[in-house]
Amino acid sequence: MRIPPNSRPFGTSSPASGQLSSSFAQSFSGLPNTAPPSLVESLAALEQWRVQEEDTRKQTAHWSLSQCPLTVWIEPCPESDAFQAVGSPDAVFMVMKQWEAASGGAISFRLLAGENPGEANILIRWEAQTTLGRDYEVGHTNRQVTGKRITEATITLITRPLIDQRLTSAQRQQRLITTILHEAGHALGLEHSEERRDVMYYRGWQNPGLTENDQQRLRHLYGLVN
Repeated sequence: MRIPPNSRPFGTSSPASGQLSSSFAQSFSGLPNTAPPSLVESLAALEQWRVQEEDTRKQTAHWSLSQCPLTVWIEPCPESDAFQAVGSPDAVFMVMKQWEAASGGAISFRLLAGENPGEANILIRWEAQTTLGRDYEVGHTNRQVTGKRITEATITLITRPLIDQRLTSAQRQQRLITTILHEAGHALGLEHSEERRDVMYYRGWQNPGLTENDQQRLRHLYGLVN
C-alpha cells in the first residue's frame, strides 16, 4: 500500500492489453514488420490471457483454514512513541484481529511473544526506507504461495512515510491502523478493492475500519459464504 502525493495512481499493474511482455518480444524478435495484423493481434491476445490467468491464480491464493490459528510475530516498533500505543505488538495484533471477526472466527491468529520469528506464519517488520521508486509507500506485503495456498507472509510497515509529514498526530494513528488492516488483508490473500470506502482500496488510508464489502470479499475468498 502506498499513498501518492496527489492523485497519482500507484501499485503494480499488468501489461496493458495488446502489449507484449519482454519474453514474448524476445521470442518473436525476428518477426518481419510486414507480419499480418491477425498474427500480431493473436500474440497480443495470448499475452493478455497469460496475464489474466496469472492474476486469477494470484487472487485466489489463501491460507488453509486447517493451519489456524495462524501464528504472528510482530517486531517492536522502534518509534512506537510516535504512534503512541498503536505501534506496540499487542496493539498491532488487536488491529489484525478485525479480520478474525470478519471471518466469523474461521480465521484465527495467535501472537508469538518473544518466540522465534522463524516459526511464524505471518511476520510484521518495520523499515525506515521505502522500496526503491516507491517514495510514498506506507507498507507492503510479500506472500509465499504454493499452488493456491499461502505458506508464509511478511508485512513491512514504513516508520516514516512521507505522507505522515502532512498529517496530524491523530491522522497518523488512523493512517497506521488502516495500513495494518490493509496489509493484513494482503497477507490473507486479498487484493486491492475498487470501492473507495474499503480498507482494501489502494488509497484508503482515511477509512476507519473494515466495510461490509471488505468482509464479504474475505468470506468469499475462503469459501465462507452460503
